[in-house]
Amino acid sequence: MRPMLSLLDVTLSYHSLSGETKAVSHLSFSVEEGEFVTIVGPSGCGKSSILSMLAGLIPPSSGSLSVNGNIGYMLQKDHLLEWRTIRRNAQLGLELQGKLTPENIAFVDHMLDQYGLGDFKDRFPSELSGGMRQRAALIRTLAVRPDILLLDEPFSALDYQTRLSVADEIGTIIRKEGKTAL
Repeated sequence: MRPMLSLLDVTLSYHSLSGETKAVSHLSFSVEEGEFVTIVGPSGCGKSSILSMLAGLIPPSSGSLSVNGNIGYMLQKDHLLEWRTIRRNAQLGLELQGKLTPENIAFVDHMLDQYGLGDFKDRFPSELSGGMRQRAALIRTLAVRPDILLLDEPFSALDYQTRLSVADEIGTIIRKEGKTAL
């Protein structure tokens, strides 16, 4: 069976007037279906660059990568639109893809209810805690039914205690939804 994600000898360099900066150097790994893989390293070691390459936002300088499925990308910040309700924020990806069908709207409403945001779906992001905002952002990511989740330090903006709680909640949601995650 083909891996969901694979990188083979991938290198990424950023170029500027002052020279070249290697963000990733000769990286190879793969992620199988259903795995939850974590890349650990200090700030500036290339973690976000790897995710950006896998999401197709930037090409590698050399090497090859493959993605076997649809990507859902959750960034460091929740990027909820403050003028939209939580429900409308959760529907945004579907709206942009032209998939805002009654079935998909019901799916979003079900996830909001299931993951503790049903009573807050008509509220605005400024009315939610940091952890609740992150859950809303995850639901927005899951609403488009991706095969693979790319999570770029989605808890880094939260305080330590909230980060532990939300990381556990979101890990449970990802396992329950049967997603492959990096």
